[in-house]
Formats: sequence, structure tokens, C-alpha cells
Amino acid sequence: MLAAPCRRNGRSSVQRPSLLVLRWPPGDEYAVASSTAVRAVAAGTVTYSGTISGVMYVVVRHGNGWKVTYGKLVSSDLRRGDRVVARSRIGQATGRIYFGLRIGVECRDPTPYFGRPAGRPRLVPVNGSRHRSASLSVWRCRHLG
Repeated sequence: MLAAPCRRNGRSSVQRPSLLVLRWPPGDEYAVASSTAVRAVAAGTVTYSGTISGVMYVVVRHGNGWKVTYGKLVSSDLRRGDRVVARSRIGQATGRIYFGLRIGVECRDPTPYFGRPAGRPRLVPVNGSRHRSASLSVWRCRHLG
């Protein structure tokens, strides 16, 4: 069975082109600017790079055994077996990016693993008055480091 990308829709669909079975469990999609560079969350090895039903996906297996799926890509130069480092370019987004996580054989909701913003929170006035600028928060990721 080919481990296919995850999709957050609460349903699994099964397609059977010859002997290939694809399952679509949970994952997340995010709206991004078209042509946004998609970057690796951690170092790992590409286990899949190609299209499924006309949509490009790249799957990276990390040192802890977790697999992260990056999808809805316009392009990627990566091939199976390529090594990636944290923040290296995976590909280019279409205007939406799919992000899925598998731990072992189980697909998981990736959002609890995103980490937390590291930075000082601030209140922004809602009455239209000027607010003081603050530095942008940086996300500190957990578990994949």
C-alpha cells in the first residue's frame, strides 16, 4: 500500500488504480500567497515526490520516524532519497499548501506539534488609534527539532 498524503475532511476515500490503494486521512490546508516557497520543518529524507491525481506531494521522513507530507505544490526539484535540512526548500505552493503528519502508521492532526510563538504578545487598539510596532513572533517548533 502506498502511504498517501493526509487531508482534513473526516473521511477516507479509497481509489483502486490496479493494485494501488490510496487513503486520505486528516491533514491541514493553509492559504498562502501563490508561488510561496515551502520549506522543510526539520532534516530528513524524501520518501515520495510526485503527483497523485494531478496534485504534487513531497513526503519527508524525519530522524524520529515521523513523516511530514507537503502538498498542493506547483513544483519541486526533490526526488526519492534526497536529503533535506531544516528550512531547505521543498517546493513552491499553488496558493494553498497541504501539511500532513504521520507518526508510525497513524495520521495525526499536525497543529498540536507546531509549537508556540516566541515573542511578547501585544494588544492592538480597536478604536483606530495608532499602536506601537512590536517585533514579529517566531515559532519555536516542538518534537521534530
